Amino acid sequence: MVVIMADFRNLIWLGMISPLDLFIFIAGLGIGVLLVSLFFRRKPKAADEIREEESLYRQLFEQVSDSIIIGDLDGSIRDVNASLCALLGYSRSEILSAHISSFFDPENMKLDPLKYTSLTTGEHISNERPMRRKDGSVVWVDVNVKKSTENRIFAIVRDITERKRIEAELLESESKFRDLAEKSMVGFYITQDGKYQYVNRRFAEIFGYTPQELINSLPVENVIAEEDRHITLENIQARLDGLKDSVHYEVRGCRKDGSENVIEIFGNTTQYRGRPAIIGSVLDITDKKQAEQMLIREKTLSETIIRTLPGIFMIRNMEGGLFKWNENFEQITGWSPEEIIYSLPYSFIIPKDRERVKAIVQDLHQSGIVASIETEFIRTDGSTVPVYMTGTSFTWEGQQCVMASAIDVTRRRQAEQELSLSEQKYKLLFDSNPLPMFMASREDMLIVGANDAACALYGYTKDELLNMTLKDLKPEEDIGLLIENFNKDMFQPVDLGIRKHKKKDGSFVFVHVLVQDINYGGQAVRLTLSNDITQRLKNEEEIVRSRANLHSILNITDVGYVLFNKDFESVTFNQVAVDFGKREFKITLEKDKNILSYVSSNRTGRLETIISELRQGKPSEFERSYEQPDGSRNWYQIKLFPVIDSNTFLGVVISIEDISRRKVDEIHREKISADLMHRNQDLEQFTYIVSHNLRAPVANILGICNILKNDNLQHDARLNFERILTVSVEQLDSVIRDLNDILQASREVTERKIFIDFEELIIGIKSSIQNLIDEHSVQIFTDFKEINGTVSLRTYLHSIFYNLINNSIKFRKPGLTPAISISSHLNGKTVILNYKDNGIGIDLEKHGNEIFGLYNRFHSQVPGKGMGLYMVRTQVQLLGGNIRINSSPGEGTEFTIELPDSSAV
Repeated sequence: MVVIMADFRNLIWLGMISPLDLFIFIAGLGIGVLLVSLFFRRKPKAADEIREEESLYRQLFEQVSDSIIIGDLDGSIRDVNASLCALLGYSRSEILSAHISSFFDPENMKLDPLKYTSLTTGEHISNERPMRRKDGSVVWVDVNVKKSTENRIFAIVRDITERKRIEAELLESESKFRDLAEKSMVGFYITQDGKYQYVNRRFAEIFGYTPQELINSLPVENVIAEEDRHITLENIQARLDGLKDSVHYEVRGCRKDGSENVIEIFGNTTQYRGRPAIIGSVLDITDKKQAEQMLIREKTLSETIIRTLPGIFMIRNMEGGLFKWNENFEQITGWSPEEIIYSLPYSFIIPKDRERVKAIVQDLHQSGIVASIETEFIRTDGSTVPVYMTGTSFTWEGQQCVMASAIDVTRRRQAEQELSLSEQKYKLLFDSNPLPMFMASREDMLIVGANDAACALYGYTKDELLNMTLKDLKPEEDIGLLIENFNKDMFQPVDLGIRKHKKKDGSFVFVHVLVQDINYGGQAVRLTLSNDITQRLKNEEEIVRSRANLHSILNITDVGYVLFNKDFESVTFNQVAVDFGKREFKITLEKDKNILSYVSSNRTGRLETIISELRQGKPSEFERSYEQPDGSRNWYQIKLFPVIDSNTFLGVVISIEDISRRKVDEIHREKISADLMHRNQDLEQFTYIVSHNLRAPVANILGICNILKNDNLQHDARLNFERILTVSVEQLDSVIRDLNDILQASREVTERKIFIDFEELIIGIKSSIQNLIDEHSVQIFTDFKEINGTVSLRTYLHSIFYNLINNSIKFRKPGLTPAISISSHLNGKTVILNYKDNGIGIDLEKHGNEIFGLYNRFHSQVPGKGMGLYMVRTQVQLLGGNIRINSSPGEGTEFTIELPDSSAV
């Protein structure tokens, strides 16, 4: 710690600080009790006694483990102790001749200046900031400063470099866990004190909730059927009591709507925020239980994921011995820590690959590049597990080592199958799907794949189907339509409706067909799913014949139904359909009324086309939305099914289902997808900086350092190379600071949100750049009458508008007074902020895709780094918002910022 304080000898005996003040300061050094006792026994002393006590204080000052500096308000340094010299690597004379600011990072000082000059006597301030050592390295410290009555200052500063590193690692670890959990098709949860502390989206969907409805809300057992809750509670208590480390069991779940499902639960004990907790996953296995119990045992992916988190990490020396690894290595191999420590080099690698792995390790030592290999780990039971291992050479604790990571190839492929439309995902879904599925070549319709369900439906063996084309499954009259559809590209799922298919025995079945074009094994194929609805159609015909029973059934569903006869006259309908007609069309359904009389004249033509298709046996399906008085929209899925008996058209069934909730969920998913795309773009830009912007100065530094090793280098040449080396170091430092700013922006999202008055925000920004405004006669007009503020992060909003206003001033049009207008609007629950200037503008046709990119600059005549708009977009997205730009050269620039409204203003 660094202490900036008044000189002990003067302050103590002149009475400038009290004993209590000194105790507060020295207590942080662990010697407060001794000094307080000396103060309270104080009495007039002779010169020898004074010198003796001064010597005592000097010994304490020098011998304490914390660092001390004595200084004045002008930043000059009066005295330091040995701990500070050791901390910074300077001699005492070097420090005493320097200004206190020279030991702090200049860029950090711009953002967070030293504030000791504004202290009042006895006042404490504390903050965290980086200090620079003599060797150029950085140490993070926690600074505690106090001003004395003699207008001198002292502070306590604690070395927190290690804590900062640990915090960063914890943040990265938590980010990786959440990224995995949120993308997973498995439900993840963390419970503590009988409540859910975290659930992912999939977990909430299994029980019909949103994550917000479960977290810190319902008791854990509320999502379990009442009859099975004792099982869950017993397992939870067993884990908390240490009787079980992990559990795996099946119970009946209880959805939000009261229905039940069958779930498979995995759980382990863990520590969450310093306290015992349970982490686990949940699989909804209802469909598997109903289809075939054997499928449950064949699909234990969720258990594998929860018991073995992705990724194996290890550090080994150049001889192949392991001396650092993570728990995943122990779990996958089954080796105990003692067995690993005393194992022979490369003993966990299968014998046939050991020499190859050893050679790669030696190459890493020589070249320093990253290398990968696919091999197999040997388990304690003698079995093996295939892994993909990547390693790189580095120096750790003074010795050359290899840091390696390994991924279980099987689990990696399974994860990829769940996160992308890969060949193996299609294979897994294809083989295990209870519905009949085909894959046919786009070139000649030859069937190249068929699952067991398809064989069972059509009566063929798999070998027989693989020697047939899709034409062989179609009635003669439908082959023309098959060819027509097959010639169309369908890269997205397409519903072809109901089709008539021929079985091996010559009989026909009616199937609901969904198709999509995919690439499988390097071959373009059409994936076809055929859902047998023959029985369903028969049931619908029976319903038509049993009109009396149908009416009571219709009135207990939340789907609206209207039945029309062959002349399209209404036969019956339920109350849901009646309410729909009144609410959305202001019409009243009546029996024996023709369907055309319910629609306006401008929509009659479209309805007549649908009627013609229905008479031909073609169903129709579409979605419609209707605006409500409060500005929201209700969405409905409307289906029209023809009722046919023995090729005779009997009538039509119309179903009307309210899908508003589903549409809201779809919009939410689209927003999440867009956010993921933005984050992927940010990661790509971050990777570009690391691989390009860092590599160039590092390469220069390495090259110049090698040249400077030459003792025969001329003095002038050496000076020139040293200047070039300085420039390269400064470039490297600049890139690192940029990276720090970007990462800092992401971390600051945890700041407490408060209500922010837009007018006060803009006034504050104007005050901070008043010199620029006056210099260029900038005019800023605001209009916040519609909405005057919102609840958000002040630092983010301040940074967003600070960057935009600064850009408008920098890129002003020559000869024209800069004018900026800012206004706010409210659209539902969204705050819209419009920002417009009359500057030189940007050519969006040329640079539209690069506007918010990192290090992108579009006007070379104005100095800058190209980070402003990148930080603006990043901070808007972290606030849950969106930003758009409209600009053209010479016409100024307009930004539209959309933020979620969290206020009640």
